[in-house]
Amino acid sequence: MRIAIDVRRISSFGIGTHIRNVVRTLARLDQKNHYVLIGISDLEREFGRLPENFLPVVFPHLERSVRNYFEFYGVVRKYDCHLVHVPHLFWRPRYMPLPYVLTVHDLQSFLHPREDSTLFRRLFHARRALRDALEELGVTYP
Repeated sequence: MRIAIDVRRISSFGIGTHIRNVVRTLARLDQKNHYVLIGISDLEREFGRLPENFLPVVFPHLERSVRNYFEFYGVVRKYDCHLVHVPHLFWRPRYMPLPYVLTVHDLQSFLHPREDSTLFRRLFHARRALRDALEELGVTYP
């Protein structure tokens, strides 16, 4: 199986730590599957030495750009991935014709929103991402 992991948020504090831990653990435990790490080119600097079943793919596009959606899917298709892991709620793989895993780290700001407009946009996006993920599971969310 070939699994794509979006590692563009590697420099973020909490999410970056999560990404590093997931990738390092997979590298230690799984030599059977192949992993396409989308976002960076210097794996060793971020993760240490990884086995040959980990492939870095440089992907410089911002998560919120329209170009991002089309080109991200192009990378996933080019490397014939079977599954995509997005380890955060900053974007979701819209119209991805294959299964994906979306990691939700914290619902505090989702459950207790503030009046901040930037936060409002994040919450609105997070709500849509959660709703889409739940619908993929057959769960209806209001």
